[in-house]
Amino acid sequence: MACSSADDACRQAARTASRCAGAVALARSGDPDLDEFDDPVLLEVHGQVPTQILTQIVPMPF
Repeated sequence: MACSSADDACRQAARTASRCAGAVALARSGDPDLDEFDDPVLLEVHGQVPTQILTQIVPMPF
C-alpha cells in the first residue's frame, strides 16, 4: 500500500498489525513513471514477521 510519508507508512503498518500477525513499513525512492526504484529501506516491523520474509523484501542487514 502506498503512503504519503514515512510516518504515514509506520502508522499504517501499526494499524495493519493490530488485525494481522505482523506488518512492515518500508520506504523507497525512485521514478514510478520509469518503474525504477532504489532498494527499500525498512522503517519498522510490527508484530511477528518471519525473517525469511524480511530477507526477501529488504537487503541485509536489518
